[in-house]
Amino acid sequence: MPIYPDEIAFRMQLGRYIQDHAVVEGLYSLCDSNVRMTPVIFIIPAWLLSWVDMHYSPVEMRWFPFAAVLTAILLTVRYAVQGFAPYAAVIVTSSLAGVAGSGLILARYEYIQTINLICCLGAINLRHPPGAQTSVRHGLFALLLLSGLFSIYAHIQGLLFLPLTFYLAYRIVNTGCRKPLAELLMLPLFGIMVLVATRFHHATCTGFPEIERFWADMTFARSDFDSIAVTEWIKGKVGKYIRPFLYNEKYDVDYLPGIGMDYLQGTLPILNFGITVVLSISLMLTAYVGVSSTLVAIRVGVKKYLLRVDANTISKHAYEHALIIMLFALPVVFLFVYDRAQNFYRSFFINFVAAILSTLWLSRKTLPYARIPVILYLILCGTVAFSSLAVNSWWFKGAPQKTEKIVR
Repeated sequence: MPIYPDEIAFRMQLGRYIQDHAVVEGLYSLCDSNVRMTPVIFIIPAWLLSWVDMHYSPVEMRWFPFAAVLTAILLTVRYAVQGFAPYAAVIVTSSLAGVAGSGLILARYEYIQTINLICCLGAINLRHPPGAQTSVRHGLFALLLLSGLFSIYAHIQGLLFLPLTFYLAYRIVNTGCRKPLAELLMLPLFGIMVLVATRFHHATCTGFPEIERFWADMTFARSDFDSIAVTEWIKGKVGKYIRPFLYNEKYDVDYLPGIGMDYLQGTLPILNFGITVVLSISLMLTAYVGVSSTLVAIRVGVKKYLLRVDANTISKHAYEHALIIMLFALPVVFLFVYDRAQNFYRSFFINFVAAILSTLWLSRKTLPYARIPVILYLILCGTVAFSSLAVNSWWFKGAPQKTEKIVR
């Protein structure tokens, strides 16, 4: 697969701390107003990414996102098999539906967020922090904060998962010190990281309004609803979201070789239909989980902190689980709505996180009245994922590769 331009852009923008002596030049040479010094709190991630850039080629760099995606999937499966519904682990395979794997292994900004999610999944898998060894808790706490720093340094999108990161870190540190002290430690640090990240990623291009308009057009605006109804907006957005996953004769900017619909005796349209069904259900499930977990967290929080209901009547584990799921789900929903450009790599990342979210949520549910539909959906997820991997290995392995060419 050819090197994608964003993989080079990532190295140019965030992988030159050592080479450029801590100066961030940015990607637009015309935008002198974007040149800035690397903030002190970002020195560690900036130096490490620069060192990696100096020692690994763009092709070798793809091993990092590949390992990150695989680790996240394995941690999700581990969590699922310990729940009430271990079969929910099958849902995470939907993250590899269609050609999604081709985008997940790109050494882009998203793989840094995946590393942050790995640390979050590690903390979630630590079911009883007070019972864990002190060294394990301290190590996880450090990894959560460090991965959070990497995530917000790499992209402003990393702020979406910072509340989840800090809540899990707070759970860990709260077991080793008093609650007021834990809050005193975490809240100022959270505020500092948010403030520095927003200032660092605030892009301006004085004298070139066309460039600033281009940046603005990549995100959601209320004017999107001026000419179309909400239902039409949702329909168009979902269609544009699903399209990159499907097997097509031509892909955006030719980042993948096309595949003919007559391949494998014309079965690809059937597989494409299966992919569409899986992804559509995944989006609806993500929206439902986000809303339901938020309502549960609010209801329990009101009982606990406002109504002062007896703590013995409130399941602490259920409340924490709902809060974690909510902090996991809301960023996914926000990113889907906010991202107007809907480039294939971000759609793949959204589906990847949504698949993890659905697995975490369903693995702790019994759902006796919905067992048959759930099982049918799991079978479809597994079938689509296995078929996609088989087609990918048969077709793209033999397709002509233009690895010496950087697609434009």
